[in-house]
Amino acid sequence: MLRPPRSRLWRIVDVTVSLVVGLYLTALVVDNSTEHAAVLTIFGMLAGVAQGVALWWRRSHPVPVMAIAPGGGFRVHARLPLRGAR
Repeated sequence: MLRPPRSRLWRIVDVTVSLVVGLYLTALVVDNSTEHAAVLTIFGMLAGVAQGVALWWRRSHPVPVMAIAPGGGFRVHARLPLRGAR
């Protein structure tokens, strides 16, 4: 099956979405990090970056991206404290 050529605008959108998601998730992990969990913070940051990178291939390889994105999301959210929990 032949695919239509992608325009420059779609390439810009792909890069922007990948960067924004990766930076946002990394910022969430760093913002909620503690002094005692440096290793967990690093793993959470790597998971956030991996999700952003995976989104780059979401159009050409949707199944692997679908497998990577939830795994990274669970890792990032497992690293964050629950709001309102005491």
